[in-house]
Amino acid sequence: MRRGRSSGGPTYRPAAELSGAQFEIASGAQFENAVLKSLPDKLKAEIAIHVHLDTLKQVRIFQDCEPGLLVELVLKLKLQVFSPGDFVCRKGDVGKEMYIVKRGRLSVVADDGKTVYATLGAGSVFGEVSILNIAGNKTGNRRTANVRSVGYSDLFCLSKNDLWDALTEVSHP
Repeated sequence: MRRGRSSGGPTYRPAAELSGAQFEIASGAQFENAVLKSLPDKLKAEIAIHVHLDTLKQVRIFQDCEPGLLVELVLKLKLQVFSPGDFVCRKGDVGKEMYIVKRGRLSVVADDGKTVYATLGAGSVFGEVSILNIAGNKTGNRRTANVRSVGYSDLFCLSKNDLWDALTEVSHP
């Protein structure tokens, strides 16, 4: 189970350290992943496209994209699970991925960790500017806000590398 980020990168908690409720939630996500992994690739792709294509179409930077590119992007989404209090990203960090909230609730919080600027729920998207290459920006795109999981949250992640791989695949079939 993924456990937020610290300055040293992601950390994980072994199942033995989880409470009953935490284990049940983690087991549910693991069961879902296990079922999906057991399906044929073509069926997995069809399910992913059916479930996520409309959400991706609503992301501003993807609204005018060709359907083929959107399908490639959907197939590159990776599920990440966050526990209550985990930071998905922190203001000032170099962003290399964007997120789509599948399930759960997150808060956009001030540096003090107490002031809540916004609440994000299922279908919310954030970090999309992080996956763009902005001319003249040699250090990468810095995060502009802290995002913290309020409860248990499942997020789909699309990395900058996966975006560029999809662009290459679509432009050079």
